[in-house]
Amino acid sequence: MGNQSDTYQNITHLNRQHKKIFDLFVTHQKYLMHGEIDKASDTLLELKRFIEFHLEAEDNILLPLYKKHVSPVPAGGAVEFFIHEHNKINRYMDEFYRRSIDTSADSLDLVHLFDDYYKFKHLLDHHHTREDTFLFRLLDRILTEDKKKEVLAHFIFNNI
Repeated sequence: MGNQSDTYQNITHLNRQHKKIFDLFVTHQKYLMHGEIDKASDTLLELKRFIEFHLEAEDNILLPLYKKHVSPVPAGGAVEFFIHEHNKINRYMDEFYRRSIDTSADSLDLVHLFDDYYKFKHLLDHHHTREDTFLFRLLDRILTEDKKKEVLAHFIFNNI
């Protein structure tokens, strides 16, 4: 269970976690570009764990609430879309972590890795926009303040 400040009272505050995901990913890339492979791997592992925790809470808490309370589901906001994207994000992270362990400072390896990072960033941007547009905003409209606080208690907000 995560720590939650009283300032986080709306589901849309989960966008702060999306920003943290992006920031960690950029930090990881900067370490790679500077040849700091150990720091890059450590940051990628931190990112992987943060994403896993975030997606697990969404899958187990937010999506069941969304499925139960949002009807009709808007075009582009089907639960299956979120689950598919979560699975794809996890597969990318597993692959990136495996490759980061095997990557040296060889620029050719990094070029191919950064090509794949571009695709991943596009997926994250698309996914975060979908969540903000549908999942977060619609849950903010229909959940009570007490339920929002209960839900947000399952997410980590310290240092964000």
